[in-house]
Amino acid sequence: MSRRTRLLLLLLIALLGLVLGVPALIRQEVAEFAIARALAARGLEGRVKVSRLDLNGMELTGIEVADLRLRRVLATYRIGDLLAGRIAAVAIEGLEMRLDLTGAGPPLGELQKLVGQGASQGGNGATAGFDPSKLPDIRLGDARILLATARGPVAARLDGSFAASGGEGRRQAAFSIGIESAEARLAGELRAVFADFAPRQLEADVRLTLPAHDSRAEVRVTTEQDAGGTRARLKLSGEIDGAAAGLFAPASADWPSFRHVRLTGEGVMDLAGPAPTLGEGRALADWIGRAGMELALGLALRGGALAGVATGIDLDASLGLARREGALRFLLTGPLRVNFARLDSRLVSAPDLPPSLARALEAGAVLTLEPNKAPALLALRLDRPAIETADFAFRLAAARTGELALAGTLAGQGDATPDGPALAAALDLHASGAVLADLLGRGAGLSALRAAFGLSASPEGGGHVLTLSGPGRIELEGARHPELRLPGRIGLTVPELRVGRAADGALSLEGGLRSEAANLALLRKDETPLEVQLGPAELTLQLQRSTAGNTKGEAKVRLSEAQLPAHGLRLAALRASMPLAPDEAALTLVQSLRIASTATPAAFAPVDLTGRLERNLAFRAEARALDGAVRILARGRHDAARGRGRASVSLAELEFRPGGLQPAALLPALGALREVAGRVGARAELVWDAGGMDGTGRIDLQGLSLGAAGATIEGLTLALDLDRLNPPRSPPGQPFSAARVSAGLDLGKIQGTLRVESPAQGRPTIRVEAMKAEFVGGELRFADARIDPVSGSYGADLELDGVDLETLFGLLGLAELHGSGRIAGTLPVRLEDGDVVVAQGRLSAVGPGRLAFDSPAARAALGGGGASVELLLDALKNFHYEVLELTLDKPRGGRALVGLRLQGANPDVLEAHPFNLNITLDTDATPLLAALAQGQDTLQLLLGSVSRLVRPP
Repeated sequence: MSRRTRLLLLLLIALLGLVLGVPALIRQEVAEFAIARALAARGLEGRVKVSRLDLNGMELTGIEVADLRLRRVLATYRIGDLLAGRIAAVAIEGLEMRLDLTGAGPPLGELQKLVGQGASQGGNGATAGFDPSKLPDIRLGDARILLATARGPVAARLDGSFAASGGEGRRQAAFSIGIESAEARLAGELRAVFADFAPRQLEADVRLTLPAHDSRAEVRVTTEQDAGGTRARLKLSGEIDGAAAGLFAPASADWPSFRHVRLTGEGVMDLAGPAPTLGEGRALADWIGRAGMELALGLALRGGALAGVATGIDLDASLGLARREGALRFLLTGPLRVNFARLDSRLVSAPDLPPSLARALEAGAVLTLEPNKAPALLALRLDRPAIETADFAFRLAAARTGELALAGTLAGQGDATPDGPALAAALDLHASGAVLADLLGRGAGLSALRAAFGLSASPEGGGHVLTLSGPGRIELEGARHPELRLPGRIGLTVPELRVGRAADGALSLEGGLRSEAANLALLRKDETPLEVQLGPAELTLQLQRSTAGNTKGEAKVRLSEAQLPAHGLRLAALRASMPLAPDEAALTLVQSLRIASTATPAAFAPVDLTGRLERNLAFRAEARALDGAVRILARGRHDAARGRGRASVSLAELEFRPGGLQPAALLPALGALREVAGRVGARAELVWDAGGMDGTGRIDLQGLSLGAAGATIEGLTLALDLDRLNPPRSPPGQPFSAARVSAGLDLGKIQGTLRVESPAQGRPTIRVEAMKAEFVGGELRFADARIDPVSGSYGADLELDGVDLETLFGLLGLAELHGSGRIAGTLPVRLEDGDVVVAQGRLSAVGPGRLAFDSPAARAALGGGGASVELLLDALKNFHYEVLELTLDKPRGGRALVGLRLQGANPDVLEAHPFNLNITLDTDATPLLAALAQGQDTLQLLLGSVSRLVRPP
C-alpha cells in the first residue's frame, strides 16, 4: 500500500467517525431545514418532523403541507443502495389529502405547485428520467383521500402494498379500496402480479352498495396469461332500487325511470401480445383498448314509468357484448320482453285514438323482441360506429288476450356519423285482433293488416330523418264499414315517405299513398246499394309541426276515375287538396273533377267541376260544360251541429242560336229540338236536413223558338216560380206566351197562365189555368187543363170563338163541304195513350151564312133514294142557313161522327122553301185529330226538354 493511499483511507475513517459522532438531534434539524428549504423553493410552507435519520433509514412524522397530512413515513435503505439512488422500502401511514374534481380550481390545490414545476412529461406519459427498476417496495396504510365532486364530497380509503415477489423482476400488488359518498359506498380488493412492471396476473373483487336504496353490485375479475397474451374473466351481478336506478337511464323525459334494476353478467376479455410496463401509460391503455371481449348479460328492470305514456313497466332481456378487431358489438342473445302494466290515461283518452284501441291498451300491453338470427348484432366500431345487422322479430299484444296482436320483423344495417346514427332496414308488419275488428268504432274495422317497408334513417342538420328506401306496401284484409261494402282485400302502395325531426324537436312529414282499383257499394237504408267502381287513386301529404305545437301542411288527392253504373255516371280526373293548418279557412279545394255520362248515346255533355269547402262547411262550386258555354254556380253552408244547410244554385243564362249552341250539344236526348234560338236560365235556393232536401226555384225561357215533332214554336216566353222543389210546386198564375205555334194547325199570339201541382200521392202535373190564341181567323181558349208530361195524357175543353167555318170543315175531313161564316163552341178533348177522344163537342154558327155541298160521289151513292133525296142534295148545293150547329164525337179507338143541324133555304130550290136538316157524317177527322195529337207530342217534348235544361248535371 502506498503512502498516499494510506493517507486517504485514514481521512475517510476520520470523516466517518466525525459524522457518526455528531449528535442525532443536530442531524435531524439539518434534515428538517433542508426539507423546508425545498418546499419554500416551490412556493409552499409546511411542517415536517424528522424522527429518525441514520444510515439504515429515515422516519418522518407530523407532515403537513397545504392540504396534505401524513402521520408517518418510514423509508428503509442501505447506504450503498442509497448512494446508487435506490430505496429498499417506503411505508406510509395516515395519509390525508384533498382532490378537487369540480373544475373550480387545480385538483391538488396548493400541492399542484409540486406537480406543475416537476419534470416534463414524456411521450408515453411517464416522468422523464424515471427508472421503474428503482421503485421501492411501497406499503400504504390507513390512507384517506377526500374528493370534491359536482355531486358532493366523496371519501376514499386505501390499504395495501406494492412489493417485490420472487425473482425475475416480479412484483405483487395487493390493495383494499373503500369509497364512500352521501349516496353510495364502494369496497373491494385488488391483487396483481407484475413482471418487469408489466401486468401478468390480476384479481379484483368490488362491491357497490347504496344504503339509502338497499342496493348493491358485485364485480369479480380474474386473469391468466399464456404465451399468446392475457385472458381476463369477468363476473358481475347487481341490484339497484329506487331513484338510484336512474343510473341506468339517460336524463331525459323521453326515457323511463325504474324502481328496481338487476344486472348479471359473465364473460372473458382477451388481451393479445405482451403487456406494456406500468411506466408506459398510453401504451398500456391502448393495449387494454385492443382487447377482445365476450360478455353475456342478463337485465331485469322493474317498476318503470314514462311520463304521459305508461306506468308499471317491467323489462327482461338477455344481452351480449363482443369486441373483435376493433369493433364493439351489442348482441340481443335472447328475447327482450317489456310489460306495460297500465297505459297513461292521457294517452288512451286522446281524442284521435280509436275507442277500441283505447279500451285495449287501458289495461296494459306486452312488447316482445327476439332475434331472427342468433344473435342479432349492433356493432360499434372504434373508428366508425355501425349497425352491422339488425334482424329482429317483434310482437306487441294488449294485456287482454285477443285485443291486439302486432307482430313483424326488422332487418337492416347502418353506421354513424359525427351527427348521429344512420340505418337502412326492411320492416315487415302484421296486425290482427279485436282492435282492428273495431278500429274506428260504429261497426267499422278490418280483420288483418300487413305492411312491408324499406327504411333509411340518417342525421340531418342536427336532427334526424327517416325515409323509404323503396316503395312500401300495405294490405288490408276483411275491411268493413256500416255504410260501405268493401272488397275482401285492399292493396295500398306507399311510393315515398320522409319523416324528419329537427334539432329543436320540430317534426316534418312528406309522403304519398296509392290505392288499387276496387269495387265497393254505398249501403243506404231501404234503398238498393249504390255500386261504385273506383280506379287507382293517390294521396300525397306534406306536414310540419313546430315545437310549440303549430301545424301546417297540405294533403292532395288524385283519382283517375270512379263509375256509378246504376246512374250511368263516370267521375274522372279528380284533383283536390286539403290544407292541414288549423288556422287555414279552407278545408278542401277541388281543382278539377270531370263528370261524364256512360250511356249510349251520352245523356249529357261532360261537365268540369271546381269547388272550395271552408272549415266551417261553407262551400262554393262551379260546373262548366261545352268550353264554358254552360255554367252552374253553387254557394252554401252546412251546419253540422244542427244537421241542416242551404245553398244557392244558378244556371248562367244559356243562349241558343242556329249554327251555334244547341240543346242537343248539352243533352243529346234533346236532339229532336231543331234550330233552337232564344235564352234559358234557372236558379234555385236549396235547403236540407235529416228529412231530405227541398227549396225554391225559378225557370226563365226568353223568346225561345224551335222546331220539334213536326211542329214549330216561335217566341216562347215562360217565367215559372217554384215554391217547392221536392216535389215541384208553383204558385198559381205563372205567365207564359208565344208568338206562334204550328203543330198541324196554327195558333198565334198565345197567352196564358199555368201552375205546377204535386199531390200528396202521384206525379207532378201542369195545370193550364187559362190560355187563349189566335186560331183560324178566330180565337181558341181553354181553362183548367191538366197535363201529365210523364204519361203523355191531358184533358181540356177547347173553346172556339169566331173560327172560320170553311177552314173548320177542312180540319174535320169534310173536303166536299164548303161554307162561309164564323162558328163558336166547345170541344171536350182528351188524350189517352196517344189516342184523341172527343165527347159531345158542340159548335154553333155565330150568325147566318152559306153552305155548299156538291158531291157526285154522294149523289151516285144515294141515287136510289127517290125524289126527296135528290131534292135534299139540290138544296145543299147553295144552302143559306140561319142556324148551323155541329156536334163531334170521337170514341177511343173509333172513328169520328160529325152531326150537322141546319135551318135555312136554297133560293134556287122550291122558291127558297125553308129546310130543317139533321145530317150525321162518318169521318176520321184526320187533320184536326192529328193536329191535336201532334200538339200534345210537341208540348210533352218541350216540357221535358225544359226540365232537362234547367236541372243541374
